[in-house]
Amino acid sequence: MINLFENYRSEEIDLETSLKISGFKHKTIVLQDDGYLPEDIDSPIRFFTQNETTPNENIPLFFNDLKLPAHWEVQGNNGGADIFEGYKQKGKIHYSNRKDDFRFIQSVEWWNEQEKQRAIDLYNQHGQRFGHKTFSDGGLSLTTYFDSNGKEVIVQNHITGTLQLYYQNQTYIFSNYESFVLFYFKVAGIDSQNIFYNSLGIPYFITLALERENPETAYSHTLFWQETSSTMPGNMKGLLETNGSTKHIIVQNKEEYGRLQKQINFETKVSMTYLGWIYPYKESRAFLPTIFILTNSDNIEHLKELTESLPDYHFNIAARTEMSGKLMDFGNLKNVSLYPGVSSDEIENLFEANSVYLDINHGNEVENIVRQAFEHQQLIFAFQETAHNKRFTVTDYIWKAEQFEKMVEKLKQLNQSNIEQLINLQKLHAGQESIKNYKKVIGHA
Repeated sequence: MINLFENYRSEEIDLETSLKISGFKHKTIVLQDDGYLPEDIDSPIRFFTQNETTPNENIPLFFNDLKLPAHWEVQGNNGGADIFEGYKQKGKIHYSNRKDDFRFIQSVEWWNEQEKQRAIDLYNQHGQRFGHKTFSDGGLSLTTYFDSNGKEVIVQNHITGTLQLYYQNQTYIFSNYESFVLFYFKVAGIDSQNIFYNSLGIPYFITLALERENPETAYSHTLFWQETSSTMPGNMKGLLETNGSTKHIIVQNKEEYGRLQKQINFETKVSMTYLGWIYPYKESRAFLPTIFILTNSDNIEHLKELTESLPDYHFNIAARTEMSGKLMDFGNLKNVSLYPGVSSDEIENLFEANSVYLDINHGNEVENIVRQAFEHQQLIFAFQETAHNKRFTVTDYIWKAEQFEKMVEKLKQLNQSNIEQLINLQKLHAGQESIKNYKKVIGHA
């Protein structure tokens, strides 16, 4: 039994975490390796390139350490970095999104004379350039992956769909990506009879390829459907009608489950069940009239009105960078504390010291902070204009900015006796599930 994911985003991490907490601790394989996968996660890229390092080398590449031609320079901030030759931009650096990483390189775009993307270098968590993407006429043409010595191991041609692999002194050519993955299953000794997958893209096509190649094998796969749709996707309808190797569909959004159920007006032997998530919560604390905001912008919706209307609340406002004079002026208020250049340890301490998180800053969300607030069992309020992650914010706790008085009134009503109830509603909104139900549903899958 394996988990087979195309990517390793929050949805995949949440599913894997839920499975582990409920006792299903089988191998996870991720097809799109971004170089920053956890060490216990497998991927075909990692298997064939074997990018292993000694502990002293296990350091990502800091953006200032990127080697550049003479007279080129990097201008960086917390969001990314640009590469210049004089006044002409030559490329862009993208940072790792991994928690606690600070300005470590995940990829580098290289631009042509017209400042259009011509190539991307991929870097891993060991500071190695492990991949290279080549573009032609604006489209991706080739992706190459290297071993730790810089030798080409995998070359994927996105125009022809073929893939070339150098493995154990032999060259293998695959007509498509699915054939490459099946070869990986074989040489890596992967048990693919029972696959948990969450995409009707490449993982689903791999289950079909397995079925075609081994028609005598009694496969029993499970699709964990994590997307939302107005009408049933064509691949899902085909899956239900053909009664092939996927025997079960587990839908992880309750509203989506209801929509799909209404559209099954034909015979099928494939079961469909709803199952939410199991979240790794931090320990809950007694209610305190304290509010936490983490921002990378000084544009915080109705901050002046909120601080003036809520004198009994203390606002703790933090930023990874220095703060502008506009934001620093709020530090003169008795019920506001500012934390410019905040560290990861300080953010953790702020979670411990606050009961409410306000998702009211404009601009990008900082470090998936709404999700972190949810796991720390903070009550989350937001404005429609600023809400960054509605999955973890109850719809009734999101107001239009012009209705900020309703947020104020709700905050005034909070106390120890009612905040626990509101946080439980927040958990239900996010699809909180029990270990018992996970074992029951998956045990029958």
